[in-house]
Amino acid sequence: MKRSLILLLILLVLSGAAYFLMKKNAEDTHQVRNDRHFQVENLNEIGVIKIKSRRLPELHLSRSTGKDWLINYKHKARANSVTRLLDIIKDMRMAYIPHNNALPNIEDKMELLGIHVEIFDKNENLMKSYVVGGSTADERGTYVQMKGSKQPYVMEMPNYQGSIRGQYFLSAEDWRDRTFIEEKPENLRKITVEYPKNKNDSFILNVEENTVEPLGNFASRKKVKPRLGTMEAYLKGFEKVSMEAFENKNSERDSIAELIPFVKFTIENKDDTVKELKFYPIRDLKFYNINTSSLADTKKVERYFVDCSWGDFIMVQQLLVLKLLRPIDYFYEE
Repeated sequence: MKRSLILLLILLVLSGAAYFLMKKNAEDTHQVRNDRHFQVENLNEIGVIKIKSRRLPELHLSRSTGKDWLINYKHKARANSVTRLLDIIKDMRMAYIPHNNALPNIEDKMELLGIHVEIFDKNENLMKSYVVGGSTADERGTYVQMKGSKQPYVMEMPNYQGSIRGQYFLSAEDWRDRTFIEEKPENLRKITVEYPKNKNDSFILNVEENTVEPLGNFASRKKVKPRLGTMEAYLKGFEKVSMEAFENKNSERDSIAELIPFVKFTIENKDDTVKELKFYPIRDLKFYNINTSSLADTKKVERYFVDCSWGDFIMVQQLLVLKLLRPIDYFYEE
C-alpha cells in the first residue's frame, strides 16, 4: 500500500514537472514569436506613431481627416513619406538572426544610434514598441529589436535592397508636406494682390461679390465684374501650389523680410482666417543692379523666397506660381 502511494506521488511529481516544462516551452516559443513580430497587419488601426532618438526631437505622426496625416499634430505630413513608412511597418520581414559574436557591437550601436518607435491604435493602446538600429555591413538589412527583448533581428523589405532606417530618421521639416497654398474656391472671400513697385497692376478680387477693383485711387478704374471665366481660372490656381524647399534656417531670412517684396498676397477666407505671402525674387538679392518691379521683368526670374504669415520662410519656383501673377487687366474686358 505504502509502495503504491509512493509511486503515485512520484507520478504526480513527474506529471507536474512535465506540465511545467511544456508550459514554459510554450511561453518561450510565444515570446520568441512575439519579439520578432514587428509588423502591424491592419494599418487602419494605427492612430499615432511616435519616433524619437538622441539626434532628433521626438516626432508624432497622427491621423487627420481622410487620408491625411499630421506631423506633431500641427502640419500636414508628406503623403509619399507616410506611405513608405506604413509600407515598412506592414511588410518588413526578418532576413536572419545575427550571430551571437556580433551582439555586443549591435547592442552598442543600438544604444548610440537607436531610433525608438512606438505605434498606438486609435484608442491610444500601445500596439508595437521597438528600436531601429544601424544597418548591416552590406547595407541590405537593418537591426531592429523589440522593446524588452535582448534579441535583435536583421529586418528587410521585400523587393527592396537597402536599409529601412532612413525612413524613420527624418526631421520634422523633412516630414512636412510641400504644399504651401491649398485654398478651395468656395471657401474664399477675398484675395488682394499688391505689386508695391508697380501699383497699377494691383487689385482686390472679391470672390463673394464676384467683383474686381483696383488697389488705390485710379480714376480710370472701377469695381467691375471680371471678364467671363477669368475669376474661376484664377482661383483654380490657388487650389494647390507646392514649394521647392523650406528656408526657415536661412541666415539672411530676417534681412530679406525687411525688403520691399515684388508681390504680396493677402488671402481671406470665409471663416475669417487671413494668410499673407510676400515674394522676393532671388536674382534681385544676388545682383544688386537688378530690381524686378514689373510683371514683364519676371520672365527672367527662376525662384522666389517667400515669407509666410504662419511662420515659414520658403523657396518657390517661378513656374509653379506663374498662374498667380496676374495684372488687373487680366480680369477686364478686352
